[in-house]
Amino acid sequence: MIRKPRRSIAPFRKAQPTRSTNGGEKKKEKGRMWKATILTVFGITAICSVFVKTSICIFPSNPDSKKSLATKASSSLLGAIRARSAHSMSKSFEIPLLPLPKKSEILVPTVSRNMNQPSLAVNRNRTLVVLIGDLRCGETAWRSLYTNVLDANQADLALFVQIPDQVEYSNASLFTRAKHIEWIPRYDDWADAIDLIGGSEWRKAAFEFYPSSIYPLILGGVKGYDASAAMVHMFRWFVAQRIQKDGWEQTYDRFIITRTDQFYKCPLKLSELPSERIWLSEGENYWGFNDRFYTAPSSLILKTLDVMPTFLRHPDMFVNVTPKENMNSEIFLKTTWTKLGLVPLIGRFRRILFTCSIPVDTTRWSTGKELAPEGVLLKYPDEYKVATASCERLSNGNVPLVPKRYMNIV
Repeated sequence: MIRKPRRSIAPFRKAQPTRSTNGGEKKKEKGRMWKATILTVFGITAICSVFVKTSICIFPSNPDSKKSLATKASSSLLGAIRARSAHSMSKSFEIPLLPLPKKSEILVPTVSRNMNQPSLAVNRNRTLVVLIGDLRCGETAWRSLYTNVLDANQADLALFVQIPDQVEYSNASLFTRAKHIEWIPRYDDWADAIDLIGGSEWRKAAFEFYPSSIYPLILGGVKGYDASAAMVHMFRWFVAQRIQKDGWEQTYDRFIITRTDQFYKCPLKLSELPSERIWLSEGENYWGFNDRFYTAPSSLILKTLDVMPTFLRHPDMFVNVTPKENMNSEIFLKTTWTKLGLVPLIGRFRRILFTCSIPVDTTRWSTGKELAPEGVLLKYPDEYKVATASCERLSNGNVPLVPKRYMNIV
């Protein structure tokens, strides 16, 4: 028996020719092709709608790409799925992920997303969490931030960070969650950044008072000095400029200034911290005030960020501070806040956070070596032990977030 050849109904392949010359058969074949094509298009559109909340799939906008449409669609959907998964804890997924700018383009602080842009949702939260510095410790730590700080306090997020070197951070969930992103340049010499405050005249007095051979840590980030003291306080100066320019002190009642490498073991309940005060976490002082996290009311936030300008106005203020070889960022902060009259307004709360890292991170100081049960590396194991013990006691209701001994003791 002779078998007749089968006709293909694949939507993107031309139908095999038949022996029939019947025009009606050709029309039916053509109709089946169009029907299959339309169903395929509707199917892709529906998938896009589910994952990116739009009826249109947004593919990579590279006209020179040699990838097929199907490959582009797969890549776009995969990116959307990853972003969706990373933000499953977020109540809002309205802000699109933006492509990272090129490092060579960031010569001065550059805004890629501003919460004041009319395209973004109207702000209703009254607390702003500001992350500064390099991206570190990854998604595990950032999920603890979303759950235990942002969502627990209905807070917004702003980033003042540098473009990451690591490919692992190129699609960081922080970029989608943040309402404001400001890219800070990677200065080879942070003295160039300090010049932005008021010119380069400060250099002569500062280098004369504090030579790196005697004060190796005081201006960390400036060429010849160690660690990152100057970098930390310059990042905060950039934050102060944005607050003043955009009037954030009228938009928000409270600010949190911290870093990207803090892991929050349990919820930080801001309602238990009187809002008129500056609050630091207990411990990790290193002869000064720990500079990794603090919260301040809008009435004081600009004053707390005025550290580097105060130093430039009074370059001799650290001459009598000892020990000189350990004149670090923590001592820098405490000395400056003392001069600004902020010390009586400071309170302490129990440590619920610790500093962490993952293997791809870069650092100018301590590296993590001990692996925690949370899957991150510990930079300061004792800090982790204190945070774990505090969260256990807080979760059992045995202690308040602010012990009486810390209400007025700095």
